[in-house]
Amino acid sequence: MAVGIVTAPKQGDHPQAAGQLSTKNSSLDKDAFLKLLMTQLKSQDPLQAMSDKEFMAQLAQFSQLEEMRNLNSGFQQLLGWQQVTQSAALIGKEVQVKVGGDEESVKGKVTSIKMENGTPYLMVGGKAYSLDQLEAVL
Repeated sequence: MAVGIVTAPKQGDHPQAAGQLSTKNSSLDKDAFLKLLMTQLKSQDPLQAMSDKEFMAQLAQFSQLEEMRNLNSGFQQLLGWQQVTQSAALIGKEVQVKVGGDEESVKGKVTSIKMENGTPYLMVGGKAYSLDQLEAVL
């Protein structure tokens, strides 16, 4: 079975979706899984070795997990780009954004978008507002 090299995109290659969670160090990565599997194979009892079916089932589960992570990463990138497109479409439009917790709002024209850590912010009246603060397009 051939294994290709997988490289992660560099920071800044794509916008990150707001609220994106990092899964780094939160669960087993593929290297840790393979090390665990190799250790299991090395230390198994030769008289009661793991069956081919069990071994293939573990590899299939690992493959499914890896593909689900890749799919999740793709959806996060898609969401990030969708937010950039949505923000850019608001340039030149009159909007109402929420300012504080007291239901205070500000109305103004979106003059540009500002990217900060891969997240787009609407520039209204010289201040940056997230898409979450957008209440209405007037």
